[in-house]
Amino acid sequence: MFNKVFLIFCIFILLTTAVSSLKESVSYDGYALLRITPTTEHQLQYLLKLNANASNGLDFWLRSTAVNNSADVMVTPEAKKRLCRS
Repeated sequence: MFNKVFLIFCIFILLTTAVSSLKESVSYDGYALLRITPTTEHQLQYLLKLNANASNGLDFWLRSTAVNNSADVMVTPEAKKRLCRS
């Protein structure tokens, strides 16, 4: 009985691994992780506004909740270009 269960388990693991390897890999080339530290209340409010807009290509990993408190933000290549122009 144990051998059958073990064999089924091994087959399950092999199939799961095979299926997951068939998925297309995701590329994060050009993405960047930025650490942003607002030094004024105006900058902090701007960061909070950016965080509220989920469709802007910014992914806040760590939010800034006060002046001089850093925020970690992952940015798409497009969002990075927009931010660098600002």
